[in-house]
Amino acid sequence: MFRRMLLPLCMLASSMGFAQSNPSSESRNQTSVPFVGCEADGQTGPVKAPDGKNVHVLISADAASRLAYYKSEEGLGVLAPRGWHCFGVYGSNGYALYT
Repeated sequence: MFRRMLLPLCMLASSMGFAQSNPSSESRNQTSVPFVGCEADGQTGPVKAPDGKNVHVLISADAASRLAYYKSEEGLGVLAPRGWHCFGVYGSNGYALYT
């Protein structure tokens, strides 16, 4: 279920202007979204959620008001709707972040 959500989020990110090669008439300014630290577990045991600062992104203020940046201590981070929960996993095979 979680992996199915990642692709639509990537497509959402592309349509919202995170890819700078796709300009539109919508005004995009650098704005910030809240950072949400994600606990993780994996090969060497549990890892606490990291502390972080707001993340600056190039999107509309309307989009920024609905998103947050979720990231585990190591590996991946993703923009996703505010209010979601997250959990990271890691090991010798790599990282994954579930939102």
